[in-house]
Amino acid sequence: MSARAVTGWEAVRSSLWFLPSLLVLAGAALALGLLGLEDSVGEEALERLPFLFGAGPEGARGMLTAIAGSMLGLAGITFSSTLVALSLAATTYTPRILRNFLRDRGNQIVLGTVLATFVYCLLVLRVVREGEQPFVPSLAVTGALILALADLGLFIYFIDHIAQSIQASTIAENITKDTRSTIDDLFPGRVGVSAGEPEEEPEPPGLDEGVPVLAPRAGYIQIADLEELLGLTVELDLVLRTEQEIGDFVARGAPLATLAPRERADGEATRRAQRTFGIGKERTPRQDVAFGFRQLVDIALKALSPGVNDVTTATICIDHLGDLLRTLGEREMPSAYRRDGEGWLRVIARRPSWVDMLDLAFDQIRVAGGGQAAVILRLLGVIADLASATESRKRRRALLEHANRLRDTADSGFSDRPDRERVGRELDRVGRALGDVGDVETI
Repeated sequence: MSARAVTGWEAVRSSLWFLPSLLVLAGAALALGLLGLEDSVGEEALERLPFLFGAGPEGARGMLTAIAGSMLGLAGITFSSTLVALSLAATTYTPRILRNFLRDRGNQIVLGTVLATFVYCLLVLRVVREGEQPFVPSLAVTGALILALADLGLFIYFIDHIAQSIQASTIAENITKDTRSTIDDLFPGRVGVSAGEPEEEPEPPGLDEGVPVLAPRAGYIQIADLEELLGLTVELDLVLRTEQEIGDFVARGAPLATLAPRERADGEATRRAQRTFGIGKERTPRQDVAFGFRQLVDIALKALSPGVNDVTTATICIDHLGDLLRTLGEREMPSAYRRDGEGWLRVIARRPSWVDMLDLAFDQIRVAGGGQAAVILRLLGVIADLASATESRKRRRALLEHANRLRDTADSGFSDRPDRERVGRELDRVGRALGDVGDVETI
């Protein structure tokens, strides 16, 4: 499947309409199937089943009409409740989490099942006949009653689900779960505490004079098929360097990558390379680990804003950021340099490092929460935990640098003596954990 097709499919399956539409079609198919089954079995055989609907045409019409009307009203309540949750989440946390609500399978199933029951009742209602030859599809009418009871149970679930889904802890947990799934897909190798950064290599000459692969449209880079790019460069004896990372915004006509040498990078090669990149209107977690970090940081920043001042939500986000950093630190980070079977360098893929994720997780929260002792203490606690989970000196030096930044922030922002003492004790703990790479000054 091409990168464009993958991007399109991801947008469709994450939309609010796709799964409900499938369920509506399933409801129509169920109605037609039960009506056909009733015709093939015959009324005499069905009369021996005591649990089937036994009233006449007028009763059947009344019940089907009542169920259809109530389901339409229930669908309206479900849809309006979802919109209220979307609005509340966007204003309270960050608009970047709206995609998580839209693609929530629970909301989609409830909305789709209610609409499917409405369509089911309409299709069954049209065959109920009165007059000299009355006809009541008892099997299908009984099915409508069962669907109505099931919808009632789903609606009770929906009320509980929507109330749970707008809580800060649930949102942070769902973002962490999605990001961890991305980490599992991209970095499946577990290496314990010995994980480190891949070694940098010199780039081959001539790349800066290569042919650029231009973006066909503006948007965010959602995926890049590196395996397809590797096969292309081997086939045409080329070297490719990506100029953007997954999640970056590119303007139309901006370079996505560079192909070298120039004399072998013709128009067909650049078009084939262009099709390996998927560009969409928003970031997605499919290959973008940093997107999950960005969402959690944005929620923390909104919580620490003067108009909200919700320190507890900020510390929840810090806890989940620490969990993701620890998970990512235990994985083997692939090299940016991809080689063919003979060892020739073919693809240089730009990618964020663990240190980049650490900077993304800490820098803005440290500045926004500089006046809150609970925020500084929690950030220092995460540093102490991460220090025990990695042996990479590069990563430990980065942790030390962030600890000293937090120390400077606390020294200039805290005048209360108990707060300074608590931060000092936490700095001592971090200093013991990172003593092999430098000193952490206390306040």
